[in-house]
Amino acid sequence: MDRLTSYLAITGFSISLFLWGFTLASSSLITAWPIIPKYAYSYLLATPPLSLLLGNLVMGRLADVIGRKTMLISGLIIYSIGTIIVLLSNFWPLITLGLGLVMFSIAGGDEPAVLSYLSETLGKNVRGKWILFVSNFANIGPIFAAVFFLLLNTSMFEQKLAIGITFLLSLPLAFLIRFKLPESERWVEVKSSGKKLGRLVKMNWVVLFTLLSIALTTILTYGLIAWVVGPFFYPKQTPWIILVYNVGDVAGGLIGFGIAEMISRRVINAISYILGTLTIGLILLQLLYLPSNIGLFYSLLFFNGIFSQLTWGLRLTIESEVFPTYSRATSISFIRSFAWFAYVLSIFFTQSFTSIQFMEYTLGLWALGLIGSVVWLFRGVETKGVGIDELEMKIYGNS
Repeated sequence: MDRLTSYLAITGFSISLFLWGFTLASSSLITAWPIIPKYAYSYLLATPPLSLLLGNLVMGRLADVIGRKTMLISGLIIYSIGTIIVLLSNFWPLITLGLGLVMFSIAGGDEPAVLSYLSETLGKNVRGKWILFVSNFANIGPIFAAVFFLLLNTSMFEQKLAIGITFLLSLPLAFLIRFKLPESERWVEVKSSGKKLGRLVKMNWVVLFTLLSIALTTILTYGLIAWVVGPFFYPKQTPWIILVYNVGDVAGGLIGFGIAEMISRRVINAISYILGTLTIGLILLQLLYLPSNIGLFYSLLFFNGIFSQLTWGLRLTIESEVFPTYSRATSISFIRSFAWFAYVLSIFFTQSFTSIQFMEYTLGLWALGLIGSVVWLFRGVETKGVGIDELEMKIYGNS
């Protein structure tokens, strides 16, 4: 792919990830709308990840079977329909349905195709940093959402208007870019070879355990801290929690962009998990011994966000690198779906927790990811600077 087309893809997918984050953060923030009863909070918070899970399972496999570009365009169409439902409805079940369609498409169905496309079209020496760059826009979206809801905190109509304007400015450009992009050449070659597309690849235990453990950690810890802890324990602080945490995430994404092609992926991943586990442990200690020190809480939240994004972005990068082209989107979807299902269960599992129990649970998840990162550090494959075809041969041979 030529450089101009690469930058076009990066721009278009950055817009998509921005909308991904903006919408998912909004699902937490709209719990403050007067038309949303408190008993509906868990359903409103669980519907986006559940829909994302279904989108992964359905559209992820289709991205392998019928092509990356087809699913990228289809995802935006479904997303547009869901957005219209959210903006025009004043009935919480319909708002929940609209959010479900949005997350089914642009988060669930979109991301496996986006990651597959980027890994298959970008060069081996820039692939990692640009995947980290694009994924960082999923953190910029929540910042915009939080700022809108803070500035317009007295008017549901104005908040809906801000959401509508954001989509109106973003969606047409995203559509235009996706129509202009060519299909992934690697996918076309594999399709022409006669290989069966969309079958789940057989993973060795190192790949399977590492990806499942770090997916569980990144998805559950980010989701529980960014979207759940506010509505459950600090309703009036929800926009600030989302804002501070995602500013930290953006900082982590920028750090990742700068070092992704300089240092071993395995080393960065392990260090990020060590520091992420440490900062969440410090948050737990703060809640235990200095619960009224809100400044310390937000400071630690910011630093935890840095390492949260480093682990998240590296997971996306490694996921897109270690699977063969005929199964890339399907296998990414399998790993993500497992973690998102666990996240949905965790929303209901933790709703009766105290804030201390909630953080203890989150710390346990970070510890699980730390174990996975150590396994990958010593037994995993280094993907930095290695071509996709070479990685496929190294891990799977001629399968």
